[in-house]
Amino acid sequence: MMIIARTITQLGSEETVKQLIHLQNFDIVDTMIYCLKSNTSELVFWTVGLLHEFVMKDVSRERFASTPGLAKVLVNFLGNLGEGSLLRIAFRTIRYLATEDWLFVKELYDLNFVTILFDF
Repeated sequence: MMIIARTITQLGSEETVKQLIHLQNFDIVDTMIYCLKSNTSELVFWTVGLLHEFVMKDVSRERFASTPGLAKVLVNFLGNLGEGSLLRIAFRTIRYLATEDWLFVKELYDLNFVTILFDF
């Protein structure tokens, strides 16, 4: 996952979208969802980075947002972070997943996400 995430982030914007669509066609979305639920923190770290790229380029955003339990995984991930750029990436990913997706927003609400925000 690290190699994929690092390669994608070093491409130009147009090439990134092409490669993300290419990865999507290989069903990497299911693999990423599985990796996000892993107990291996480094695997989750790189998968969140790749998820961020998918969401920011609007590739498979709806599919990720409609994944049951993804909001919980991301909120738990936030709880394990300190401060820094990864925290901003995780927040930005959640924000874009919640854009115009009221079911994802409801899932965040059910997880008391607003309360968690005030703890930061």
